[in-house]
Amino acid sequence: LDGDAALYDWIARAFLNGIWISEMPWAVDRTFGYPFFVAAIYFISNNAIWLVLAVQTLLNALMVPMVYWTAKRLFGSQQSGTVAAALFAFSAIPLAWATRFLFTETLFAFSFLLFMMLYLRIWQTESFRLFLLLGVLLGVGTIVRSVLQFFVVIPVLIILLQDRLIRIKVALALAVVIGLMVVIAPFQLINYSMYGPVSYTHLRAHETLRYLV
Repeated sequence: LDGDAALYDWIARAFLNGIWISEMPWAVDRTFGYPFFVAAIYFISNNAIWLVLAVQTLLNALMVPMVYWTAKRLFGSQQSGTVAAALFAFSAIPLAWATRFLFTETLFAFSFLLFMMLYLRIWQTESFRLFLLLGVLLGVGTIVRSVLQFFVVIPVLIILLQDRLIRIKVALALAVVIGLMVVIAPFQLINYSMYGPVSYTHLRAHETLRYLV
């Protein structure tokens, strides 16, 4: 446990000890999806870090066929799926991270891949509930790593550019946004109540500069 991994471990243990997000000013520059994931595994395993690493390794293994299906569906080619899955399977980076560290990358990639698979499966349907679920998956990925917080613009734009009735396009786009907001709104409210919009933005900018320096 070192660096980011140690911090995620501390946050997860804090959750198990009844300490809430508002009582963790030392963890303000972190999203809390991954610590929740670690805390859940700790809860059922008496704080077994090895089980977290084992689950991450399993998720990485599951992503090989998931990458195959996604690439095959996206490009309409079995060969594309095979090449994509092989490139992922032989990459040493996911394996090294999954088996050695408490890092967010595996959970983030897995949740985002689920999002992509569902989107490719339903993008031509008109099911409000499925697009709502799509937004929820995007929200889960966002609270694991905040880099996705503005990604919602892309699926919404694709929906609005499709050849459908305007009311259907608006409804499906709203479903994605609502699903996303249901997941991230509690964390946004906590940030706003604790730090306000200006001070929190300043803090994140300070953290970014610190890491750049």
